[in-house]
Amino acid sequence: MKPCLSILTLVLLSCVLYAQEFEVRSFSNDPNDISAIRYPKKDVNNQPAAIIKVRTSLNGLNFECNSGFVGDPEFKDGEIWLYVSPRERRLKFMKEGFMTTDYIIKEVIEPSCVYVIELVNKFQAPIKAGASLGFIVIKSQPSGAQVKINGDATGTATPFQKPLIPGQYSFELMRTLYQTYSGTFIIVAGKTITEEITLEPNFGSLSISTTPEQGASIYIDDELEEQTTPATFDQIPSGSHIITVLKKYYETVTQNFIIQNGERTELNIKLQSTSGIVEITAPEDVEIWIDQQQVGRGDYYCPLVKGVHLIEGKAANYTDFSETVTVEVGQKHPVTVNMIPETGSLTVMTEPMEVDVFIDGENRGKSPIVIESLIIGDHTIRLEKEGYGDLTKQITLQENQTLEIKQLSPKGDRISTKSVI
Repeated sequence: MKPCLSILTLVLLSCVLYAQEFEVRSFSNDPNDISAIRYPKKDVNNQPAAIIKVRTSLNGLNFECNSGFVGDPEFKDGEIWLYVSPRERRLKFMKEGFMTTDYIIKEVIEPSCVYVIELVNKFQAPIKAGASLGFIVIKSQPSGAQVKINGDATGTATPFQKPLIPGQYSFELMRTLYQTYSGTFIIVAGKTITEEITLEPNFGSLSISTTPEQGASIYIDDELEEQTTPATFDQIPSGSHIITVLKKYYETVTQNFIIQNGERTELNIKLQSTSGIVEITAPEDVEIWIDQQQVGRGDYYCPLVKGVHLIEGKAANYTDFSETVTVEVGQKHPVTVNMIPETGSLTVMTEPMEVDVFIDGENRGKSPIVIESLIIGDHTIRLEKEGYGDLTKQITLQENQTLEIKQLSPKGDRISTKSVI
C-alpha cells in the first residue's frame, strides 16, 4: 500500500506545483469615480455600499468576502463590480486551475466610495520596454466578436489588434447567434499577423402561416412577437423551440420546431375552428345586440364560439326582439329579427262630421273614427272636407291624452278635432 500512497502524494504535489496563481498588482481608492453614488445599493444594515472594481483579463472568476456581497457581481467590459459593505477587510479570488487567494484589504472601505483592484495571472510576465514584439490583427465577418487570447478575455471586439511577444497563441471569437471560433496563431518579432475569420451562423430563419385564416398572434418560447401570421423571422437561435399561435374563434395550437444553422424552417399550422356562423336579417334601423353588447345595425354576419348566445334587436317605438341561439362548430345559424311596434289607438271626432282623416299621408277613413294599432310616437294628421279648409297638424301619440285642434275654414266654418289616445 505504501507505493500507492507515494504515487498519490506525487500527483497531488504536482497539481499544486503547476497550479497558476493570482497576483494583485494594485489596490487603490478612486476619488473621482462616482459610480457608487450614481448606482447605489444598500447592505443588510441599510448602509450605502462601496464598489470594488476588479480590473482583469481573466475570466471564469468567483469571489467571496467576509460580510457577503450586496447583490451579485456585475460583469462589465474589462472589469467586475463588487458591491461590499463599509469596512470590508477580505476578498477571496477563485478560478479553475488557479490556487485560491485571500487578499487582505489594508485600506478602510468607506460607504459610497469606489476602489480599483488590478488582478492578473502571477506567471504572466508584463511586456518589457524595448522588447521585440509582433502584432496580431483579427477581423471577423460579421464584426463585433469578442476576443479571447490564451483563454483570457481581452475586453475588445473585432476588428482587433494587439502587440504580443513572439510565440504561439490560441484565440477564440464569440458573437451572439454565431458559433464560437477557435484557432491559433504564431507571433514573429517585427511582423504583423492577420487572421480573417468568417463566423458560422448559429441561427436559422422561420416562416409561419396559418390556415384557414391568417392574422394569428405568435408566441415563440413564450415571448409574444409583434408580427402576426403570415410572418418571417430571420434570426432564430439554432435548436429546439416552442411556438404557440392564437386566434379568436380557433383552438390555440402549440408545437415544437427545430432551427438548423443557416436553414429556413417553414411551418403551416392548421387552425381548428371553435365557432359557428350567425346570419342575422333585420331592418336597417334596428340595433343588433349579441350577448348584451351592441355589434351593429341591420343585417349582420359573424362567427360565434360554440355555445348558447343571446341575440337582440332594438329600435325606438318597437318592442325589443330577443332570441337565444345554440351555436354548433362549423354550422350556420340564420336569425330573422321581427320587430313588433308599440301601438296605441287614436279616436278622431270632428265638427262637421264625415271629414277625411289622413295619418302620415294614408287615408284612414271619415270621422268620427277610431284608428287601432297606431305606432306610438310622432305622426302627421290631415283633415279634408270639400268646402272647408284643410287642417294639418303634428301629433305625438301618447297614452291617455286628449288633443283638440280648431281652425277656421275659408267659409268661416270650423273644423275641430278631438283625439283620444
